[in-house]
Amino acid sequence: MKRKRVCVTVWILLIPIIIAPVLGCEKTDATALPLAGKEFAIVVKSQGNDYFTRIVEGFCEVVQSQGGTPVIREPLQATAVEQITIINELISAKVDCIAIATNGGPALASTLQKAIEKGIVVLSFDSSAAEPASRALHINQADASIISTALMDAAAEINGGNGQIAIMSTTNQADNQNRWIDGMRGILEAGGHPGIMLVSIVYGEEE
Repeated sequence: MKRKRVCVTVWILLIPIIIAPVLGCEKTDATALPLAGKEFAIVVKSQGNDYFTRIVEGFCEVVQSQGGTPVIREPLQATAVEQITIINELISAKVDCIAIATNGGPALASTLQKAIEKGIVVLSFDSSAAEPASRALHINQADASIISTALMDAAAEINGGNGQIAIMSTTNQADNQNRWIDGMRGILEAGGHPGIMLVSIVYGEEE
């Protein structure tokens, strides 16, 4: 329940930012904005991911509470190709807003820019739409350097500061996790935790 409350709170804070361009006004009080007839799409990385299930729940609760219609799209596989197909379908459906956790931000840039040209407000969350021109804003849930440091400190605590470690990530296209991994490698290359050796980076492909 705590995680769900956090997701709802985040979307309550975001919806006024998202819908102001859609409605062409400067009002930021979500309770006063007329969302009736507006469609807000959320595109997650893949189907069946509990983390994104909670985000979607919060998104839907807030959009519906303000009279809008949420549109949920979940790719069967965590690939940029599937998300591009979904984005094109949402453009054809003429939704008012697309919120997306990207699988490979740069690969989606031109398609997201096409959505913007059609008057759709685009934002990214969790994993960025890398090109600033391809989204109105990105919601960064955590500082990459802090996560990298915490992960390396945790590894050192587990193995006593000596030994080999491997990193298992989701997909090699996950912008946010790639930043965390780059930070971990940077710590080791700079001499942090000298007794630890990174021997492998593998990907679970969201399975």
